[in-house]
Amino acid sequence: LYSHRSAELETPTVMEPDLKLCLVRPAPSNVERACCFELVTPTKSHLLQADSDTLCNAWMRALQRTIHHLHESDDSVIESTKTLLQTTLADCDWNNPDESEGTSANGNDNNMDTAKTTSDKHVKHQSHSSAQQNQHQQQQQQNISLPSTSTKEKGSFLSELRRIPGNDKCADCGADAPKWASINIGVLLCIECCGIHRSFGVQISKIRSLTMDSFELEQRKLMLSLGNRLVNSIYLAYLPTDESVMPPQAKPSSTR
Repeated sequence: LYSHRSAELETPTVMEPDLKLCLVRPAPSNVERACCFELVTPTKSHLLQADSDTLCNAWMRALQRTIHHLHESDDSVIESTKTLLQTTLADCDWNNPDESEGTSANGNDNNMDTAKTTSDKHVKHQSHSSAQQNQHQQQQQQNISLPSTSTKEKGSFLSELRRIPGNDKCADCGADAPKWASINIGVLLCIECCGIHRSFGVQISKIRSLTMDSFELEQRKLMLSLGNRLVNSIYLAYLPTDESVMPPQAKPSSTR
């Protein structure tokens, strides 16, 4: 995500190099500015302001769709992201974002001419937007027909993942044979602990099933480079040796 001011020769500032781990949401209620939304990252939050509520919602939809698309496929990320942003943001009238469409039935001839010109522009804009949407739909169909992780690759990935030290047990409670993963922390979890992680929100821990979900190339590289033992050695590095924060393993009768 880049930002720049009105100067044409100004070099855009990189706000976030990778949107995959970001979350888009409306600004908190205590923010006094109007038409604002937040871009939340694992390390900080950006408060962004649009010119109107219409553009604010358009930017939020565009960023949410872009983040979702980045998780779906690593192919043609730049072109796909550009198309997604153009398709969503083009639906707004940038010069008059809050002006309602249509004219009064009692308007004069000048109003009728204006309405006709606006209608012609709207039809032309709809044709352009429809072409972009068709291109995006075709691209999505191609991504669906070519899954990122085949069955054979998934089996090989799981085998490698199981061999990493500590991955034979849940990173939190130590339960055997964990079948869930936190892809932005890099650990394997049991079903009970993964439910706790889901409650943290995706900006803290993003959960995937090892048996039902597909993993993108970058996600696989991250999981294979970390592991339960390594991650816990970092997060628990300053924990006193005589103090345990390990929760008890789940039982059929237990609740959390």
